[in-house]
Amino acid sequence: MQGTYCAPDQDDGNCLFQEQSNSSFGKVHPGSLSGPSFQNIDMAVLKSFLAWHENRLEFRADFFKVFNIADYAAPDSGMTDGNFVQITGTVSISRSTQLSLKYVF
Repeated sequence: MQGTYCAPDQDDGNCLFQEQSNSSFGKVHPGSLSGPSFQNIDMAVLKSFLAWHENRLEFRADFFKVFNIADYAAPDSGMTDGNFVQITGTVSISRSTQLSLKYVF
């Protein structure tokens, strides 16, 4: 985002972000600059099989982050570096599966 950063005490009316002056308080409220949302969808499948009398065998498959939706990190808040207000990373883990087998007696 070019042209959105202004030095302290030099607001020409087109500044979106400005470094706070040492002689005044800032105008931005806490939490006013937020990042993208976080979405995580998990799923499980369970099947029970009768083994013998009251004994049974249970199979379970757990799927974590099923749809593999990318969850992006918060925007860079360093006003003087080259990545200001850019999102340069992710905060989520990759998709994974867990299988389990249980014998109930």
